[in-house]
Amino acid sequence: METSQVRCPSCGAPLQLSNRFVRMVTCGYCGSLNEVLPDHLASRGKVSALVPLPTRFRVGQSGSIQGQRFSVLGRVRYGDGDAVWDEWLLGMADGALAWLEEDEGQWILGREEPLRSTAPPQSALRVGERIVLNGRSVVLTERCTAKVIGAEGELRSAVTPGEIVTFYEGSDGEGIAYLEYAPSGVGAGYGRVLARREVTLDS
Repeated sequence: METSQVRCPSCGAPLQLSNRFVRMVTCGYCGSLNEVLPDHLASRGKVSALVPLPTRFRVGQSGSIQGQRFSVLGRVRYGDGDAVWDEWLLGMADGALAWLEEDEGQWILGREEPLRSTAPPQSALRVGERIVLNGRSVVLTERCTAKVIGAEGELRSAVTPGEIVTFYEGSDGEGIAYLEYAPSGVGAGYGRVLARREVTLDS
C-alpha cells in the first residue's frame, strides 16, 4: 500500500495518508480534523477521543477478508438515540477503499459506488417500496437518521462531529444497497453481511 507523510497544520505532527481516495485525516496528537486538499491539509476543527466499545478492530490493524489483504485506516462513529455503531474504513490490497459497518455484532462489508443517475429526493423514499439504484432493483428495508459522534484516522468523506446523516438501506436479494444523505452530498454503495469466519485479523 502506497503511503505519504504530511504534517498536521495545527501542531506539526507527522500524519500518514495511505490512500489517494482519503478525504479527511485526524491528528492523534492534537485532535485536529483535517481536510485533504490537492496540495495541503486544511484544519476543520477538533475531534474528541472516542469512548472504547467492544470490538476486534483498531486503526492500523491488518488482516484478510476472503484472502484479500486489508488495513484499517480509520473509523467514524454514529449515534441514533441509544444506538451507537462504528464504520471502519479499510484500504484494500487492490488500492480501493471499502467500509465495514460494525453494529450489534453484525459486520457489513461494502464499497462506495458513484451514482449513475440523480439521487431521488428523500421525500420520495419510503421503507417497503422498490427503487432502482445503480441498475439494481432494491426494496428499501431501513431508514435511519444519525449524528456523527466522532472519528479517528483516515476518512473516506468530509464529516464533521455533530452533523446529521440520513441512511437508507435496501436489498436486491443478494446484497445490501444504500443511499447516504449528508451535508456534503449524497453517496451510494453496495455490500453484504460478512460471516466471522471470512475475516482473519493479524495479531
